[in-house]
Amino acid sequence: MRSVTASAPAKAILFGEHFVVKGALGVVTAIDLRARVKVTEDRGSSLTIYSRELGGKYKINLNNLESTPKPIAPFARIIKWLKERDYTIYPAIVEVKSNIPLGAGLGSSAATASAFTLSYTALHGAPLNQRELVEATIEAEIEAHGRPSGIDPNISVHGGVIAYRPGHEPVGITVGRELSEYKLVVADSGLKRNTKTAVEFVLDLASRYSGVLDHVYKAANELSKRAIIALERGDATTLGELMNINHGLLAAIGVSTPELEDLVYTARRAGALGSKITGAGLGGAIIALVHKDKTPIVVQELRNRAPWTSPVKLGESGVLVES
Repeated sequence: MRSVTASAPAKAILFGEHFVVKGALGVVTAIDLRARVKVTEDRGSSLTIYSRELGGKYKINLNNLESTPKPIAPFARIIKWLKERDYTIYPAIVEVKSNIPLGAGLGSSAATASAFTLSYTALHGAPLNQRELVEATIEAEIEAHGRPSGIDPNISVHGGVIAYRPGHEPVGITVGRELSEYKLVVADSGLKRNTKTAVEFVLDLASRYSGVLDHVYKAANELSKRAIIALERGDATTLGELMNINHGLLAAIGVSTPELEDLVYTARRAGALGSKITGAGLGGAIIALVHKDKTPIVVQELRNRAPWTSPVKLGESGVLVES
């Protein structure tokens, strides 16, 4: 039987998490961790999903999508979206393999959703285009997270480094060559956070203290603008300083924790130019910008405190068919 495998990258938000939800500019990079989804033809009326990350084997009844188990509800939402657009729905076996840590704010759900959508539609010769893939992945993210900003679906599909504002097309950023001397180090705190909970927490805070938070959102937008200039110039020093300021804004709106603060300052003490929360916060991961000569030291110090740490490459390719 025929099969198609597609993969999509994880992401690290460099600037703008939470603030992008209310229209501020965000800056995000695809990184070289990937979710791979293999879709194989099958008989019957079900989508059978195998995923160690999601807890084993599940079935989606294609004739009764409403009965889908919660862990795989985003897959059913994509199928429903395809049905509404008159795509032919067919039974299949879906195998998910990923090296993206779950619940770390690295875009695992969007990467899996976009890889599944591409492999499923490509199997019968009708792969979605990038715009459609983003739309389908947003549907999955709504199911998983409630009120997604759209930044994860866009970076998982487009890849590279992009500037993103809700309601606008993402704009690719050409990173200066000087930054090839630097690594991004990711450390997962091990605290599983819920994106929906974190987003709703910040939105509630913003509604109750709008006169205060409006200034924070404005500062975050300016940060992203300056960060884009620093990225294009390859100005690592400025980029690191802006990351530190961005972390301060995230701490100010209440999404940091003692564990995340420990990792952020451990990275700085070990030689990182900048470090900050990446993603929704209240758990999850931090990122640090480090010169390649100091990367081993920073990685080791973070591994002493975090259950998972890895240096990653910026600007990874977006979703693609592998075989």
